[in-house]
Amino acid sequence: MADQARPVSWNQFLEKTGEQYSYKSQLIAQLEKDLRIIYSDHDAETIYKETLQILSEKVHSNQLGELLYRIDLNEHVAQNCMDQESPIDCITAAILSREAQKVYFRIQYSQGT
Repeated sequence: MADQARPVSWNQFLEKTGEQYSYKSQLIAQLEKDLRIIYSDHDAETIYKETLQILSEKVHSNQLGELLYRIDLNEHVAQNCMDQESPIDCITAAILSREAQKVYFRIQYSQGT
């Protein structure tokens, strides 16, 4: 999943899910809670860039592991990202996908479907 996600894919994903399922605001709230950030804007490009910046800071302060644990990113996915040409881009995409998955499942189970 993370290998396919890039900024363009994330943008399309966020816009599509926001229109189809009306959970864009819940997704942004989940991201802000887990990443402990307030995004300057809620467009997909800003979310991606600011998430990437936070992850870069976490790497330099040796706090990435703690963040990945808090987000509940699969260890195998994180390890695969470390083998990529741009690990931070891969991890960013994986985190955004994982957060979207959490929101999607929460909505599905709260609706009883």
